[in-house]
Amino acid sequence: MTRAFEEAFVGYTQHPAAILRKSFDETEGYEEMIVLRGLSFESHCEHHMAPILGSAWVAYMPNGRVVGISKLARVIEAFAKRLQIQEKLTAQIANTIDNVLKPRGVVSSFGLRTIAWPHAAYISPTRIRSPVAC
Repeated sequence: MTRAFEEAFVGYTQHPAAILRKSFDETEGYEEMIVLRGLSFESHCEHHMAPILGSAWVAYMPNGRVVGISKLARVIEAFAKRLQIQEKLTAQIANTIDNVLKPRGVVSSFGLRTIAWPHAAYISPTRIRSPVAC
């Protein structure tokens, strides 16, 4: 059981900003939007520890520095492997990319499928479209 929790919440031991620090400035003037879309991830609701399954879309407009797409995926995973709410997850990822890479713009959005805990004594699956952080 301990091992399962360590794996589910490994994001607390990771440093998302450090993941993005190794970047490339040899872009030969590339200034087009860089997009990672449809990355599947798993997380847990910070209120009920209910599982969250999601799909992430992240994009940024480089300002002389770029990172590999795999680094964006690692940042998403680092934040997702913590107790979360969708609004915080969305903002944390966009803010980290913005603070480290200093792009001309950044956006993150998530599609989630979670287990909601309504007032009734049953659990019902719910689809949520997360707010967009820019």
